[in-house]
Amino acid sequence: MQILPRLIRKSDAPAYLGMNKNEFTKTVEPNVVAVPIGIQGVAFDRLDLDEWVTQYKQDVGFQRINGCRVPAANIPKTGPVERQHKEISTWQERISPVLRSGQVPGTSTNKLRGTDDFAKALALATGKKQKAT
Repeated sequence: MQILPRLIRKSDAPAYLGMNKNEFTKTVEPNVVAVPIGIQGVAFDRLDLDEWVTQYKQDVGFQRINGCRVPAANIPKTGPVERQHKEISTWQERISPVLRSGQVPGTSTNKLRGTDDFAKALALATGKKQKAT
């Protein structure tokens, strides 16, 4: 039988959450209670870390539905998955004029410029002069 430790040392906590030390210090540590261990040791309650993840996921998490990034806060929590996707699709169609126009989110609606513009930009970036045409 394997027993999971209730307290996770500060040095191990970032790995437990799957992030680096700097991100843990900036994002997580201010929001959870530190527990002193011995003279210099610091640990965090595993359950507090799990609770932080649940809240963070709700606050900033998202799910891709029908190719659209939908914030977790907007995803219904009850009902079959198919009904949830349908409700979100309907919500997006009401709100987003881009979706109503038939364009896929994240796709540029600007016309593609000619290759001359690209050649000029490339020449400027590489410092090469264009040949006269």
